[in-house]
Amino acid sequence: MTDFLTTDELLAQLRRQEAGSVTPNSQTKKKDKKKFKINKKVLYWVLFAIAILHLIYISIPMILPDRGLGLVRYTNVIAVPIDQEVVVDETGFEISATVVLIEKFDPDKLEVGDLVVIYGKFGSNVYWVERVASFNLVDQTVTTTLDGYIASEDVNTFDEIEGFFVRKASLAGTLTYVSSNTRGYLVMLTSHALVLSILYYLYIRDKDKANQKKKNKKKNFWAFLRS
Repeated sequence: MTDFLTTDELLAQLRRQEAGSVTPNSQTKKKDKKKFKINKKVLYWVLFAIAILHLIYISIPMILPDRGLGLVRYTNVIAVPIDQEVVVDETGFEISATVVLIEKFDPDKLEVGDLVVIYGKFGSNVYWVERVASFNLVDQTVTTTLDGYIASEDVNTFDEIEGFFVRKASLAGTLTYVSSNTRGYLVMLTSHALVLSILYYLYIRDKDKANQKKKNKKKNFWAFLRS
């Protein structure tokens, strides 16, 4: 007499056959593939965190006084270089400013010959890079001079000095300065959001949907056998 398997026994046998048909090599490949997928997710979220930190960093000059010098000690500003040629005529003078990197001013580090950045010289609305000719720690004053075409020696208080001149800004520094303004910040925010959205759609969302479809098909198969 032939013994027939019940539905539960048949399902159990199919599961054992499916598990037994998986070779060690296929298991290794599956693990490697899964590991690679997890690494892509981790990489995406690392990039996401870096983007958030970058947006926070470029927003510091917008929300803190003195463009965040008190917090990060360095910032970028538009300033007239000390070697800039200034053209003076009856209508006034022409200047050309550039983005420079400055460090927070510290009187204890001040020396004759240092380059400092001062705002609003000659009635302008930009920073100027000038050389320290002398200073008085008691009176907290600094005498500065321009090495360019305008010969001047002005006495400035410590409060009027924005910071020490470090160097002309690099391309990254210039982009940071542009991004720290409202329009530039919005452009940077939009760019970050666009790039992260594309990466998420290509490497995270579609992969998750494909895995979910595969799980649903397998689940429907076992449900069909039970029915």
